[in-house]
Amino acid sequence: SVPDAELPDASVPGDVPPTPITLAWERLPDDGPSARSSSMATLGERVVLFGGLGTGGANDYQDGTWIWQDGTWSELAVEVRPLARRDAMFGEVGGELVLFSGVGRDADGSLGTLDDIWAFDGAAWRELHPAPGPDGRQEAAYTSYDGRLCLHGGAGSGAARLPDGWCFDGERWTELPLGPPAQRAATLTSVNGALLLTGGSTPGAAP
Repeated sequence: SVPDAELPDASVPGDVPPTPITLAWERLPDDGPSARSSSMATLGERVVLFGGLGTGGANDYQDGTWIWQDGTWSELAVEVRPLARRDAMFGEVGGELVLFSGVGRDADGSLGTLDDIWAFDGAAWRELHPAPGPDGRQEAAYTSYDGRLCLHGGAGSGAARLPDGWCFDGERWTELPLGPPAQRAATLTSVNGALLLTGGSTPGAAP
């Protein structure tokens, strides 16, 4: 037998077996936007799709805004919107969806990383103009965290991998302390009040 003093303390979260999660996938009707990549986020109970790369080739950048709610897709007719792009970063900030950067063509038609930032309230887009923050980039890790859009790494101009991290609170950018190495295509999420970064491609690794 095990003495009482050596029994696990059930009050310590690490000693409590995790609750099994039972999920099942369901194929939904294909009655919404055309196929694309690098374009989706959530706003409350809604899925918001903006932009992305379509199936028409390497320059098939999209600029439509779609919302999936209550099992139905609907496209919004908005005149003021971000430029077409892929690989933007999204986060829910103050009840709005914030979009930052990505790759697309600027107002002059030049292809590259964009450095603009926009907010979507569920019906309309508006461009924000905070003090300078991170450089434009693609394939950054990003997530919503404590009411902010937070990001790390990615690839900047010339596809150079970046080591910096930033958070945007709706008004200003705050740079995070340096930590993980420069990388692109990592995954960032919020777990138990902390940011967790996993995966990614570091310099010298395959792109």
